[in-house]
Amino acid sequence: MQFYTKQHKFYCGIDLHTNKMYLCILNRDGDIVLHRNIRTRPNTFLRAINPFREDLVVAAECMFSWYWLADLCEDEQIPFILGHALYMRAIHGGKSKNDKIDSHKIAALLKGGLIPMAYVYPRKMRATRDKTIPGVGRIIALNLLYEIENIDRFPRVQDFASYSRLVKCAKESNGKRYGSAGKKIGNAHLRWAFSEAAQLFLKGNEPARKYMEKIVSKHGKGKALSILAHKLGRAVYFMLKNREGFDLNRFLTA
Repeated sequence: MQFYTKQHKFYCGIDLHTNKMYLCILNRDGDIVLHRNIRTRPNTFLRAINPFREDLVVAAECMFSWYWLADLCEDEQIPFILGHALYMRAIHGGKSKNDKIDSHKIAALLKGGLIPMAYVYPRKMRATRDKTIPGVGRIIALNLLYEIENIDRFPRVQDFASYSRLVKCAKESNGKRYGSAGKKIGNAHLRWAFSEAAQLFLKGNEPARKYMEKIVSKHGKGKALSILAHKLGRAVYFMLKNREGFDLNRFLTA
């Protein structure tokens, strides 16, 4: 376990919640120069810490809502430390506990070089790591991440589906269709990832199984899996474009 030991003029500990955040700022002598409960908003936070920004480091415990704070500090060139929740609990656990006390403890650990550091996952990698799609685990997620690289490369969802080999191009002449073409044009790794995801999507997912039964009854099992893979590909495209999580109910009813 690594600890943050760099020296600063001011140390800010934050007990972070979705709607409120309790700040405690200590100076290098350990005196409290700010101890305040504020709204969880970037502008409100920046106003509160403004008098101490000359040499400030910020720390928060690794809970659910730290992304925005880490990104804001990065944009504002403020050092940000993410405390490991389990180890912090072992170090500063006590009989009395509330947001005010916790923010002071975090600031004190930070100043004393005793705050155990968790990994601040890079913002550009989170969209794939945090995919909430059933069946998309670490291996498939990493495959998607590195093969897509930047979703803005694809102006339309159709372009992405074609690149991922999720659709077949019709082969026509004189108004007649002669099958499909271009099966090997596109990214084979993405085709594999979405095909695997379609299979795993159904495991232990009863609503998805019922949805799949309807597709199978209409198109047969083989084509149904291809349809599901295509639908998952479209979902991933819009998740990355719109920066939003996966909604199973929306997916099954769209």
